[in-house]
Amino acid sequence: MWRTALTVLIFVRSAFAQGSLCVIGGGSENYNSWSDAPYAWIVQKAHSNNIIIIATTTQSSWLPNYVMSLGAASAFNVTIPNASVANDSSTYHAIRSCRGVFIKGGDQWEYVSRWRGTLTEQAIREVFLDGGVVAGTSAGAMIVSEFVFDARFGSAVSRDALRNPRSTTLRITSDFLRLLPSTLIDTHFHERGRFGRLLTLLGRILAENGRRVLGIGLEDQTALCVEPTMVGHVMGSGSVNFYYPEQHAIVRSSHFSRWCLPRFATMRLSHGSSMISSTTSLRRCRLPPRR
Repeated sequence: MWRTALTVLIFVRSAFAQGSLCVIGGGSENYNSWSDAPYAWIVQKAHSNNIIIIATTTQSSWLPNYVMSLGAASAFNVTIPNASVANDSSTYHAIRSCRGVFIKGGDQWEYVSRWRGTLTEQAIREVFLDGGVVAGTSAGAMIVSEFVFDARFGSAVSRDALRNPRSTTLRITSDFLRLLPSTLIDTHFHERGRFGRLLTLLGRILAENGRRVLGIGLEDQTALCVEPTMVGHVMGSGSVNFYYPEQHAIVRSSHFSRWCLPRFATMRLSHGSSMISSTTSLRRCRLPPRR
């Protein structure tokens, strides 16, 4: 029975920093529910110290109280609504005073556009590099991977992504936090049918950057908690889905009129379940001419 995703997952070869990560696919937390295990893990990796919960909008006191019930010395919300607040030294010091940073769900473009290149981004990275824990749910989980579907022009559904892989809605950011190297994370994976979107994004990264990266699809109420050793623990009620493009995967015609997505090595892991491993491919993905 596989309870851990061995070396996040074998495919990620880059050296990992000293910190821990916990990425959560979304879904409401509650006492004595699926969320107890991953959130208690976050508290443990923060050494039961202070945890700061950050977002671009005002949050209720529920999550800080919940985290403290799991053993955190203190937990508090900080709202970082714009680049000015993100660049304020008081925001930087508030984050650096904690051993754990939790990024709430919301809109990943708000995080990228308002926090990128600021003291807030610097502080999050420093907590991580100093051996602390960084965690996030939904959009807060998506922004910690090296490649981020940034949703600048709104969300993208799988059907549209597969029909037009060059759509402007499929924007990828690769110069933000970059805490989990060689990865792209998508959340609410099964619940919102994002299989096609994730595979299309991985194909675009391969085609445009020559990079094969690990796609991680997180279901609701499910977490992947990654140790500094790169061992990842799957917790919660759903599963974590992994996709990795195979070598020599992109096939195009000389006039770029056809683009087939690569074959993918896949793995699906859930808490206490057997590993499911296979390969899959999507073919005959028509790509319209460049406009």
